[in-house]
Amino acid sequence: MQQQTVGGFGNLNIPQGYKLFKPKVNTRVHMDILMYAVSDEKHPDRDDDLEIAIPGSLWYRRPYKVHKGIGASNEAVTCPTTFGEPCPICEYVKQEYKKNPSEEDKELLRSIRAKDWVLYAIIPINNEVYEEEVYILNISFFNFQEQLKEELEENEEFWAFPDLEGGYTLNVRFTGASVGGGRKFPKVNRIDFEERDEDYTEEILDEVPNLDELLVVRSYQEIQTIFSGIPADTEEYENVPDGKPARSARSTRKRKTTSRKKTAEPEPETNEQPEQEEQQEEAPKRTRKTTKTTKEKGASKSSGTTSKRGSQAKSTKSAEEKEDGGEAEHKCPTPGGTFGKDFEIFDECAECVSWNECNDSYEEEWKK
Repeated sequence: MQQQTVGGFGNLNIPQGYKLFKPKVNTRVHMDILMYAVSDEKHPDRDDDLEIAIPGSLWYRRPYKVHKGIGASNEAVTCPTTFGEPCPICEYVKQEYKKNPSEEDKELLRSIRAKDWVLYAIIPINNEVYEEEVYILNISFFNFQEQLKEELEENEEFWAFPDLEGGYTLNVRFTGASVGGGRKFPKVNRIDFEERDEDYTEEILDEVPNLDELLVVRSYQEIQTIFSGIPADTEEYENVPDGKPARSARSTRKRKTTSRKKTAEPEPETNEQPEQEEQQEEAPKRTRKTTKTTKEKGASKSSGTTSKRGSQAKSTKSAEEKEDGGEAEHKCPTPGGTFGKDFEIFDECAECVSWNECNDSYEEEWKK
């Protein structure tokens, strides 16, 4: 299947015949989230014990990390840490934070550090703008998945929402949020689960694109070149130390940053998605019948999810305790945060006095 790179989202390859779903501010959207066949052995959600997100299994989302506004062209770059690989931009950010940067430099570092985004395959239901066919939803974790996670933790019976048989339609309310009075972006503030009118057959899975293959993967050197603005085959590039961008490139970015209004908190993701190029073929339609599907395979069972959270809590406790006294050597100052595990998850991380220690713990214990 042919792929096309979406303008403004240089980190995504959208297959021909598919379009992005772009939610609007202050709207309600009914959607079915469908599962896809995982192919990436390093899927961020992989859990071998629960058989979640392992190659060949069905899962409903593709999390990834992305750097935005990189280089002279302000590119979006899929962060290699998504796949457990080193990233020159993340290394640069880490090194600069160790130097006790100024507030101006912290603003720059916050703008280029990796952000959490998620891909979904969805079918809009009874929508005035979108047909009932498969679309791709690409949205910030904090604008969608965070609320979905909270809803599922309160109502575990809804974990079957992506199942073909017995799944649920999501009634999603998008409100508007903004930073510093700027343009509003869509952010979910409520999700209700409704029984579907009909079940899906397994044939619908053939219409769902492989979300793992939508991410553009660049090499360490390619990302370094984009970040530094220096061609990789030049002598100047070879003299750039420790993966840092060239001084001239960094100075240019700083001048652009200072022209913007400074804010105390990092700027959230604006899920503004440009119009996609004209499609060359019709997106496939779905087939609905009442048949037995993948629900019994346990890809999204409530009991499995509960066990996963329980095992994570147990391992978190042991990682934080000292061997000699059982007291935590470091604690995350952010409510609900776990030291060494939730590294760079919260906005407060940029100002944390234990940033270096948390990063070291994350590298040693949680990133494996």
